[in-house]
Amino acid sequence: MHKHLQPILFFTFVAAFLITAPLVVLYTAGFRYEFGKNMIVKTGVLSVSTIPKGAVLTIDGEAESTKTPVVVDTVLPGTHTLTLQKEGFLPWKKELEVFSQSTTFADDVVLFGSAPLTFVSKPSSTETKLSATSATIFEGKTVQVSSLQDRSVLSFVDEADVASIISYLPAGSYSFEQAPPSLLFLVDTINHRLVIVNPKEEQPILFNQSASLYDWHMSRSRLLFSDGFDLQIYNAVDHTSDTLTRLSERIVDLAWYPKGEVVLYATTSKVVALELDRRGSQNRFDLGLLDHIDSFSVDATGEQLTVIGKQLDQEGTFQKQLQ
Repeated sequence: MHKHLQPILFFTFVAAFLITAPLVVLYTAGFRYEFGKNMIVKTGVLSVSTIPKGAVLTIDGEAESTKTPVVVDTVLPGTHTLTLQKEGFLPWKKELEVFSQSTTFADDVVLFGSAPLTFVSKPSSTETKLSATSATIFEGKTVQVSSLQDRSVLSFVDEADVASIISYLPAGSYSFEQAPPSLLFLVDTINHRLVIVNPKEEQPILFNQSASLYDWHMSRSRLLFSDGFDLQIYNAVDHTSDTLTRLSERIVDLAWYPKGEVVLYATTSKVVALELDRRGSQNRFDLGLLDHIDSFSVDATGEQLTVIGKQLDQEGTFQKQLQ
């Protein structure tokens, strides 16, 4: 090599190093050149976990090499289309916005089995009836509800049968049902009314709503309820109500799903899972279709869905695996 080329090569390598080294550092730190905006931006982080684990995450059509749970720390700021796929499960899709230098979470996304409902058995001849009670015990004290001509009365009753009024209620035939701690939950099945009371409050009636269907999420003190054509949640912690959806077809049953942020409801023809996450779009998943549905239940683990209904000439119990 000619001696006069050596300085040229040396300075060329030095210049290349001085140019590429900062670029490598910036790239490692999460900076990217965004051609659409013609500028360098700091990327954001996307964290995704699923129930069950092991789903393939695709971001804007490009699949990640690692299955869920997965953290992608070099996502350009902006709205991205995410899909989750796992064999044997319904696909999940949502648009989420990722922000520079912050993390966007999609935690505990529930994936539901894609198999159809299968017939299990004919209707059972026995029925289980829940006993209603007009009295209960609240923090060691007896509470009862009694009826007057134009209203009902909720009272503490001592050992001498002397009543101390807590509150007056609309006239009805009330019974006490299970409620979160520090609350009383009264149900008037004849007039389709739900009442939540905290006897310690100056204004003890926290919730007084017409509804025919209901289910408590006990650990989070949230009541899922419906008048038959809407789906709402009452939060007993902050005393707020939120309407999830309204339907033209009658709702015949509802329940909290035991995992994730999902509720289930049934119309006369299908059982639907509704995500509470409203970012992008609120996902709905058809879990089962029948000619007619009377009711449904899901086991405590969230693994099995049981539906009472009719399909063609088969009438009785249908089931499917959700997880």
